[in-house]
Amino acid sequence: ELNNRHENVAVMFDQVTGSWHIPYYFRDPEIDDISEFSINYKMQKEMEASIPDTETMNPVLIVSSNGKSHTRTETSVTESFEDILKMPCSLRALENPGSIVYTYMEKGFTADTKGEGVVVISKAFNNTYGDGEYAILYMIVKQSVLDDYYSYFTSEMTDFYIVDLQGQIVSSNRKETIGKDVTLAEKVLGNSFPGDEGRIQKDGKTILYASLPYYEYQIYGVIDNQKALDELYDVRQIFIISFLISALMSAVIVFLVGR
Repeated sequence: ELNNRHENVAVMFDQVTGSWHIPYYFRDPEIDDISEFSINYKMQKEMEASIPDTETMNPVLIVSSNGKSHTRTETSVTESFEDILKMPCSLRALENPGSIVYTYMEKGFTADTKGEGVVVISKAFNNTYGDGEYAILYMIVKQSVLDDYYSYFTSEMTDFYIVDLQGQIVSSNRKETIGKDVTLAEKVLGNSFPGDEGRIQKDGKTILYASLPYYEYQIYGVIDNQKALDELYDVRQIFIISFLISALMSAVIVFLVGR
């Protein structure tokens, strides 16, 4: 499902950066007022066609090195565009022009994302014209959106983690672990994981793991085996019933022996 999500994002980003008016607006710093109004209107329509309304929970914006910007929704940006262009999500995009990169950040840079850890999806474009100018397209994904991809798996006996290649926990049902700069292998297992995906047993836990190469992330599902058994068989209830049956049988035996 997460890989399908990446494919959908790739299509949306390609439509934005491959349109005509959006790159033109960010490439040309000298547009007269009438032309700018017309291009802005057409650019907004292209953005709406490329980024459907179902994505509006994820703020989408474009920032360029010539000082121009544009947002898909009415969200307000809380950081200066100069500072945004210096952030890791921007620097990584510039290191990989034309590619989509995913970067965990402790907080977003819009009004509705500044209070939580987010994953910023970014793509640099426009830097193929040789004029040194560039623009970066961003989509900011909230934790609440990431939760939807794994909430069906988590419970009192199961945990889920999305971890980047540096070992930082990007998202998890255990919110206190998000952003921790430790590898899950050290935190949970003290062991490495063989292959790109699989299942291993360690210290009473079953660990399901898989790589997400598009994201440069790894995902882990951690099942507490004892809790799972307790849930499945309700060991306490079985113990009580077994005790009562044993007591009843003992009473019957004593009664029969007494007779």
